[in-house]
Amino acid sequence: MKGFLAKPKPNASEVSKAAGSGDLKGYATTGYDTALTPDNPGQGGLLRIAPPQKASLATARQRGAIAAAKEQILAGADNAVAAYKDLTDISNALTKVKDAHDKHIIVQSNNDARQLQSQHKVATNFHNLRPVYGQMTQQLLDARDYSDGYQTTLNVWEAKSAALMAG
Repeated sequence: MKGFLAKPKPNASEVSKAAGSGDLKGYATTGYDTALTPDNPGQGGLLRIAPPQKASLATARQRGAIAAAKEQILAGADNAVAAYKDLTDISNALTKVKDAHDKHIIVQSNNDARQLQSQHKVATNFHNLRPVYGQMTQQLLDARDYSDGYQTTLNVWEAKSAALMAG
């Protein structure tokens, strides 16, 4: 079974001998030994499970080996298809999670921006009120100074009145 499915490994000397003419010997060692020919069907490892067979009758043993290989490959293919379906489901689920996370980040960013806009509005409003607060502060200071002056005048008048009455 193993020998039946093994790929032939031609070397450069066999290819140049198979070519039949001496003028190709130089090409056989420079990379032309991998050219596709009927005798060298190429790698094809992804497409072929066995090398191409010459037209001949198969024995019962060979047929059994091929049938066993077929069953094994079909089971492996079914398992691979199921595994890729599971991987697709996992990938779809992770994509849904990422989409939900990205939407959350967008909402959170918009809320942060609205909060900053609100803070900016408050700061701008307070800044615009600075002259008003300054004016009110000055009015309070003027009133205090006026009342202090008035109180001082009252104190002096009371002292003078008390001195006149006492005296």
